[in-house]
Amino acid sequence: MFLPCPGESAMPFDMWLRVFNNYLLVINATGDAWPDIHKRATLLHCLGTEGQRIFYTLPQTGDTYASAVSALEKHFTPKVNVVVERYAFRKRAQFPHETIAQYVQASCGFEDKSDDMICDQLLEHFLSDSIRERLLLESDPTLDTAITLATQMEAAADQQAPLKVLLQMPSAGPVIKGVILLMYLILFRPPLRKKKIIQVCY
Repeated sequence: MFLPCPGESAMPFDMWLRVFNNYLLVINATGDAWPDIHKRATLLHCLGTEGQRIFYTLPQTGDTYASAVSALEKHFTPKVNVVVERYAFRKRAQFPHETIAQYVQASCGFEDKSDDMICDQLLEHFLSDSIRERLLLESDPTLDTAITLATQMEAAADQQAPLKVLLQMPSAGPVIKGVILLMYLILFRPPLRKKKIIQVCY
């Protein structure tokens, strides 16, 4: 049920509608399998008591399933303030302890923005200056290139962080630092690629 009683729904209408459409698929009510009037009645039933009460107060609900869905979407989908959305997009910066992937995902939530705008936004608001400087070396970085390079550099920095802490310890002498460095290389160095042996038959 979308809205069984007065108040806020447990999920946004667009998400609920996707769940409902999956339900129609499960009960084989898609396409011509069911008459349109039955799909519409099932939709209204699944709205719940309060959902139905609201539906019957809406203008232009029509008498088809598609018109009912359209009327419900207009009512339950919040109106987007374009100016506020643009402002939020421009102000969105990477938070401390937020990974590159999380930041990119948040910025890519602004679906009306082009890849170029999102790429520019990421470059401007990355927390890491070294990542920004590396990306600025690219002549014309695409969004995919920026994401790939940034995540690679972030992963490398995360791997090196424990080593830097250990090497900066004042109590660690040169021998201990050498052992630490050797252990780090053994544990974290990527495996060497095996050379292909080409067999030649004479």
